Parts: sequence; C-alpha cells; structure tokens
Amino acid sequence: NCLVNLGRTEAMLFYRDQIPGENYLPNDTIRVYIADVDLENRRNMISISRSHIGLLKALFEMEIPEIGDGIIDVMAVSREAGVRAKVAVRTNNPSIGAVGTCVGQMGGRIQAIIKELGSEKIDVLEWSEDPKVFISHALKPAVVSHVVVTDEEEKKATIVVAEDQLSLAIGRKGVNVRLAVAL
Repeated sequence: NCLVNLGRTEAMLFYRDQIPGENYLPNDTIRVYIADVDLENRRNMISISRSHIGLLKALFEMEIPEIGDGIIDVMAVSREAGVRAKVAVRTNNPSIGAVGTCVGQMGGRIQAIIKELGSEKIDVLEWSEDPKVFISHALKPAVVSHVVVTDEEEKKATIVVAEDQLSLAIGRKGVNVRLAVAL
C-alpha cells in the first residue's frame, strides 16, 4: 500500500487499486482517480485508484479536447489494468472521425495516455447502435465473419470467425474476448 499526499489531506492507495507491475518512489507525482469519499468515518476516508475505469475516462477527457468540448463522447470503457483496455467512442459531428481524433496524428494523443498508464495497450473503437456492428468492432483486431444476436434483452450473441482469426478474437489469456464482453 502507498500513502499519497493530496495536498491538505492524505489517501491510501491500496495494492488492489494499483496497476500491476508499477513501483512508486517517495516524491513521485502520480495521477489517481478518487473513487469514493467516506464522510461517515471520523477521519474522512478518501478511496483512490489507478486501476479504476474512471481514470481512463478522465485521461481521455484531459488529453483529447474534443471529448471535453462534447464533440466526441466516450460511450463504453472496459479495462484490465496494466494489460489492455478498450474504449468505444462516437462523434456528434459527422465531419470528424472519432477514432482518428482520439488516436491523434501518429498516435500522439493516445501515446500520452498509454505512458501515464504504464504501457497499457488501449484499443479505441467506433461505437455503433447496431449490436452486430458494435460486436464486430469490439472484437478487433480479429475479423468477424458473422454475428447472430440470439437474445437482445439478455445481450447474448453468437460470433463466427475464421479459424485463423480465432486466437486473435480470444486474445492472450482470453483478454480480448473478456474486454469485448464487458463493453
């Protein structure tokens, strides 16, 4: 666990809320997400996290001005801290590409976020209201052959991929498919 100085108060960054593999030294400056403030306790307890989905959303808002301005919306985020994250975005302006804007020229915008999160891989994908299209976007980099929505209310679908695309769809240790399901 790490004790973090927040200025006029301190907070505890528990091991479970840290990004795996990160080491913190005294006087390091880190960005954290305030997950909860407990006012019931005698000393106001502030829960902070570096593995919370909200940190990723906040970093996107800070690094990409179009999100802060409301031109681009972050619709869904799924994350396995320290490993990989998927962020679904959509644009409110048809002349602007949401994914390209978030990635930036030569990946400049997304690289700043990746660096802050300790080289966590981030996939930015296009949001779609159509579940079939969205599922195929969520499973990228795999190429999805066919999507059959079996039960829309319970959010169940069957996805067909070519045999050579199966390992890409599942991902290393099942990360890609878990993140796609979470989206």
